[in-house]
Amino acid sequence: MSAAARAAAVVAILLGLLAVGGCTARLTVDAEIDREGVGRVDVTLALDEEAQQALGFTPGRDPVAVARQIAPWLDEPGWAAPGEVGGPVAVQREESGMLVLSTRHAVGSVAELQALLSARRSLERLPRHDEVTDLPRGAPLVNALTVKLGERTGDFPGFDLFARGGVGELLQATCSGDRLLRDGGLDALLRRSVELRYRFTLPGGPGETNADEIRGGRTAEWDPLYGDCPAISARSGGGSSSTLINGVILGVASALILLVLGLRGLRGRRERRAA
Repeated sequence: MSAAARAAAVVAILLGLLAVGGCTARLTVDAEIDREGVGRVDVTLALDEEAQQALGFTPGRDPVAVARQIAPWLDEPGWAAPGEVGGPVAVQREESGMLVLSTRHAVGSVAELQALLSARRSLERLPRHDEVTDLPRGAPLVNALTVKLGERTGDFPGFDLFARGGVGELLQATCSGDRLLRDGGLDALLRRSVELRYRFTLPGGPGETNADEIRGGRTAEWDPLYGDCPAISARSGGGSSSTLINGVILGVASALILLVLGLRGLRGRRERRAA
């Protein structure tokens, strides 16, 4: 895979690949850290009744049985159900019939947070993988993630966050927005059915951000659909300069200025490495 922007929520894509018309899934990646970089990552998947049936979860089935069924998807160490629930995933059923699956992973530093969210997970084992246009072989939960904390004292050290949401590569079908609806088929179904949600809670609040919403004065939230690959940024001042990450944000050429700057940064890094 190239260095172009890729981001994926593996469970949400699994839903989309098995989905039938009208079903809905929403995957939330929720990260929170303190001024030392210590915190946690919560991943939550909400499925309506049609989506449950598409994945083989009979609506009304015992949540404990569903938890056992979903556990093999979490094949990495460190994931555990939030709260007092045992096992890797907690399962709840809402009055509306929505099934909510949630899991949590602790992080002890900014480096651990970046490694956890940036780890590439295979998509090739997913059913009907080849039917989705431009779907990559593997992808992380959040692409091109860079989080840097500043050195200010107190509870507000300053920070600099940049990432890219969505699934797939810029300039490909996986990042083409409503154009996916034109040809119909599985790509259009994914566009209608899969919602993604990214939340970052950083010490001192969201600062200057392009978030879709601010929750509780501290948490920045982005809410794209499948086919969107939005830039995710938040900066408070006092953090490290975001110019250092331009080279890894984008790896493909485009007439857009943002893409051109990203490509220049990547070339500059290669030349320095060669030297």
